[in-house]
Amino acid sequence: MLNIVCRVTVDGVVQFTHGIEEEKAWISEHLARAHSPRPMLDVTMQLANIISLSNVINSHKPLLQRVVDVGQNLLQRCHSLPQNQRSWQANIEAELEQLDAMWRKLEMVVREQMERLGASNATDPVRQVI
Repeated sequence: MLNIVCRVTVDGVVQFTHGIEEEKAWISEHLARAHSPRPMLDVTMQLANIISLSNVINSHKPLLQRVVDVGQNLLQRCHSLPQNQRSWQANIEAELEQLDAMWRKLEMVVREQMERLGASNATDPVRQVI
């Protein structure tokens, strides 16, 4: 039985690792987009761009949440394993914390850009997922 649990857990860790790397890359790409308003564009175009980015971020939340759920599920299953087989637990926790920090930074940058452009009431600001 322990071998089955360990195999399922190893498969889950591989799935989680792949998912978290994809999410971190996605956030980094969109963070760069949020940080770089184009000075040549007028305020209306910048506003349209940041609102579009906010919508993209909001629509991406379910994908991010699935990766978080996989990580949290792994952590829950980890408690049933012997201590010497839980070496990856700290790594999963660290990855979840890093993903959360990246997501919060992306939210903050988009929110600040929207406020800078006077769009705080134009659309719903991005909301926390993790």
